[in-house]
Amino acid sequence: MYNTSLTIKTKNGCIESYQLPVNVLIDSTPNIVATIPDSACVNSSVFFTADVLNNSDESFRWTWNLGNGLNAYNKDTSYFYSAAGQYDLFVVGTSLAGCSDTVFHTMRIDPSPVIDAGFDSVICKDKSIMLNAKGADIYTWLPDASLSCTDCASPLASPLYNTTYFLTGTNS
Repeated sequence: MYNTSLTIKTKNGCIESYQLPVNVLIDSTPNIVATIPDSACVNSSVFFTADVLNNSDESFRWTWNLGNGLNAYNKDTSYFYSAAGQYDLFVVGTSLAGCSDTVFHTMRIDPSPVIDAGFDSVICKDKSIMLNAKGADIYTWLPDASLSCTDCASPLASPLYNTTYFLTGTNS
């Protein structure tokens, strides 16, 4: 509690003083934490979470700077990055009293792999052909009924009729 005083002096020299007690409350400085991944893939959902360790977060205001000129205003949020690169993100948690804390983190958005399933091919009936995928670490081939494996780079294809195979590639 602080005692404040106000002294008033009129043009004629009359002086009057008032003293009033003023309560000054000290709000603790918040200590926030955030979960921000080190890396993610382009065009995939990236999840961000925040929390305050030493205050109730019910009355907190949250501001996420997503590192690309956009902001989000929820405690927890997600975003799809459409371009690969480094992003400097931060989140600010602010209490009702105006006290705030900030967490900074640099995140890498990796490009999608450039995969190649090889050339279109023609084979004779009752024959097989080796397919050869390139450009990724992990592969998934569809449809799988006529393939020797669906999760390898080079399955043996033995189709009974004209077949189009689809390849998905991901990096680890």
